[in-house]
Amino acid sequence: MKDNKIIKILIPVVALIVVFESVMLVSNLDKNTTETDNLTEEVIGEEQTAEQKAVEEPVADFIWETDNLEMKVGKTYKITLNLLSKQDLMLDSVETHIYYDSKIVTVSKLETNKKIGEALKPTGVDNGKGSITAILWKDVGEAAYEVKDGEMTNVLSFVVTPKLEGKIDFDLSTSMTDGRLATIIVDSNTAKPLAYFSNKLEINVIK
Repeated sequence: MKDNKIIKILIPVVALIVVFESVMLVSNLDKNTTETDNLTEEVIGEEQTAEQKAVEEPVADFIWETDNLEMKVGKTYKITLNLLSKQDLMLDSVETHIYYDSKIVTVSKLETNKKIGEALKPTGVDNGKGSITAILWKDVGEAAYEVKDGEMTNVLSFVVTPKLEGKIDFDLSTSMTDGRLATIIVDSNTAKPLAYFSNKLEINVIK
């Protein structure tokens, strides 16, 4: 009889121990799985960030050039846009879009570097919209334009005539926003756009 009582007591105790160990095992499995998932997500995130940095690393700078950052109303001045390479490049095309306020300045005499490529339409100046477009393209089968590391290449030049006093900005567009088109340089080997650095050209106009 005593043995039966002991057995009756031990059975629930053993059952509780088994249930407790099962719960602990499942909990530890969940914890390990969560930690593994978090670690995997972290590794993937780091890899993606590294890839993005590699892709977004600028390979060239667009450099403005002018003899005068202060201009007089009614006078004419030349402005040049250059491309400074940070590595050896083979370019299929260079497409530039520059925006300005046509109420305070007139642009004329756009000239492009024909060595980079043929100037395709709609290359030109639009003083109504206040934009300068230059699409320089190599035909299929034509050798790509080679640029050496550290080499400065002229892309285009134009003449400006200020009409009013104040500040003139020439903005090389880098993204497609507010109806604007983005400036693009394309690598010949991959046919993909290359990352670059650019800034605005700011000019002060006086009488």
